[in-house]
Amino acid sequence: MPYLAAIDIGSNAMRLAIAHQTSEGLHMSFRSREAVRLGQSVFQGGEIDPETYEKLAGAMMKFRNQMENHNVEKFRAIATSAMRNARNKEEIVEKLKVATGISVEVISGDEESQLVKLAVEQKMDLSQGRFLLIDIGGGSIELIGLANGSLLKKQSFPLGTVRALQLMKKQKSHKKLRDWYPQYVRDTLKDFFQDDFPKAVGLGGNMERFAKLKSFVSEDGGEWLSLHEMEGLLDLILSLNYEERISHFALRPDRSDVIVPAALATVEIMHLAKSQVIYLPEVGIKEGILYELSKSSKSC
Repeated sequence: MPYLAAIDIGSNAMRLAIAHQTSEGLHMSFRSREAVRLGQSVFQGGEIDPETYEKLAGAMMKFRNQMENHNVEKFRAIATSAMRNARNKEEIVEKLKVATGISVEVISGDEESQLVKLAVEQKMDLSQGRFLLIDIGGGSIELIGLANGSLLKKQSFPLGTVRALQLMKKQKSHKKLRDWYPQYVRDTLKDFFQDDFPKAVGLGGNMERFAKLKSFVSEDGGEWLSLHEMEGLLDLILSLNYEERISHFALRPDRSDVIVPAALATVEIMHLAKSQVIYLPEVGIKEGILYELSKSSKSC
């Protein structure tokens, strides 16, 4: 069966996932991640600067070589919030095409949500009850409300973790993130929550990390955290400084800073939605792309 690949150019990092179809479904063969923080350049200066572009192009060349090594027959490369907001996105996309041979699609928040929903549906039954899908990225927070499998509402908010860190720098305030970011999230998102969502589903890199940190607050091995456990994990994260989070949790440096606003936002959203539990299936937009490619390959 052919190998398929997905490239996700996010605001905090770039990710490559390669999979192939088996009789039991998609089998993940290879994953790679490059810490090219596009959002730092875009949310500060409004565009992707030359230094960040060089990192981006270098990472894309690595991904192209890895796809060639795996004989990938079909792939899709997408970019989300940071690239959407960059003034020079058309120029960057064209330069990447010339330099690497890879065409990048800058997708809307709506399509981002659709791909995320597709990924979750492969891991969980969403047909019974009310679910809130939460994807906290570097540039945006994507929220999708579902009732018995049907879409109730979805919205993209410019509240991502890298954006929050950049905003804190711009304000030059001595207030800590924990002192203002939860209220900022609450004020921005409150109108979305006309309905309650007892069950939340966390997606993307930050949520995958929460799943790996569950053992610090719970002995239960399930792919979920109660609201109480998520609050306990937040307290633990806040009790450690940047270096301590790297050593204590074995975090990458570019995860150790963004995990703070991610945890703050997750707890705040769970309260707004009245969610008592958050499921952590460890999937995101790249898995949605792979499932989409798999479906189109079968129909050919």
